[in-house]
This record gives sequence, structure tokens and C-alpha cells, in this order.
Amino acid sequence: MNCRQFIVLLLILITASTAYLSGSVSGYTILTLRVVDMSDNPLKNTYVTIVSPPPGSIVLAEGYTDSNGVIEFELEAPPEELYVFVSWKKVIVYQSKISAYIGSETIKCRVGDIRIKVITESLQPINGAEVTLTWNTTIGPQCVSNITNKDGITVFNKMPLIKYRIDIKLKDRLVHSNLFKASYSQLYTILLKLYKLKILVLDAEGRSVPNTKVIIEDNTFRIIKWTDENGMIELNYMPPGNYSCLLYTSDAADELDGVDLG
Repeated sequence: MNCRQFIVLLLILITASTAYLSGSVSGYTILTLRVVDMSDNPLKNTYVTIVSPPPGSIVLAEGYTDSNGVIEFELEAPPEELYVFVSWKKVIVYQSKISAYIGSETIKCRVGDIRIKVITESLQPINGAEVTLTWNTTIGPQCVSNITNKDGITVFNKMPLIKYRIDIKLKDRLVHSNLFKASYSQLYTILLKLYKLKILVLDAEGRSVPNTKVIIEDNTFRIIKWTDENGMIELNYMPPGNYSCLLYTSDAADELDGVDLG
């Protein structure tokens, strides 16, 4: 075999080898996505769906991100453009078009911490308030609750930045309910109009009556208290409303005049 024949044979082998290697991966592409929140923190266990463009859209791949917020897809002959949907806490927090051949991409979702502060009209923080957020999902309403700290603040970590109903309870009494739209890096201050209720129980001679059972109630809750040694009951953080009072003495139960707060 002369030199020219050898070179021709070598080129044929290289060409054949290249064709074989290309055929083994031909039509496949690797797409790696890193999913983060608005603060660039990775989102673990987000559900990612890859969909072909319309018309005739179909799901090409789907799965959950790992502990680093990363998911890798191996797509066979994908179209040039893909639609990506990311779900967090059963809510779509990201949807957009990307190139199938981009290789890797970081996806920033509408997810962040929701900070809520609960104070009185006199701007005093309320410690121990139960704050509940409720939101709608594809499987029905979902909710989560937290308790305010000594500064009146509670933080809901890594929440979808969507519309919520917020309910606030104090000692199992609902004192506030409203709708709000969550935004990134914002402190929501809830100002509560609350009252201090004092009840003094006296006998017919005007003397205080200690250790007397008193029930204060409306259509949402009931409170049972006993008067102190001075015949007094004090209730803090009472929301506006009409309350009925029932007094229990050793002889019988007496209904007192109603109390109207606010």
C-alpha cells in the first residue's frame, strides 16, 4: 500500500468514526436548569415541566429539582423553543419560553419571604398573635400559620408571591381578616384596633364581689373569667364588636347589660 492509498483509507476511517459517534447522540440535547427564589437561594423539590410550543403542545419532560435546586433533562429532538413551568407549593411561580439548546439556565421564580408585623393603634407590637396565610392552588385552598415574636413580627419563608387571605387571632379570637398581594422584600404592617375591657362586679351595697364567674361572648368566641379580690376582670386585645356578659353568683346566673366596643 502506497502512501496515497494509506491517507485515503485513514480519511475514510475517520469519516466513518465521526459519523458513528454523531449518530449515537444525534437528536439529543441536555438541558440543565437551576431554580432559585428572588434572593437567589436554591429551591429544592420544585416541580419543573417542559412543554412543546403550540399548536399541539405536549409535555416533553418533568421532574423535581435536587437539594441544589438543579434539574437536568435529556431531550430527544426537541423543538427550537420550549415552554418551562415551575410549580412551588402547588402554585405556578414561573413560566416562560427558553431555547432548547441553551445548555444551562438559571430560573428566578416569584418566591420570597413574607414578613408581617402586627401592632396596635398606639404602635405597640403584639407578641403571640397567630397569623395564618391562605392561598388557592390547583388542589384547593392551602394555609400555613406562624406566631409573632416580641417585636410583633413573623416571617413566612420561601412563599409564592401571590394573593393571600390573612387571618390574625389573639387567644383563639379572630381579630383581623383581609386580602393582600405579597411582594418581594416588603414588610407588611397590620394595625389592629383593639380595646381593653374592664368589668367591675359589685353587690347591692356597692361592695366588690371577688371570685365570681363571668362569661363574655359574641357569635365567634366565648371567654370565661373570674373576678379578682377587687371584683375586677380585665381583658386585653378585644376587637370591636357587641358582647354579651353573663354573671354567675352563688345563687343564680344574671345577664348583665351588653358591651359595645367600637
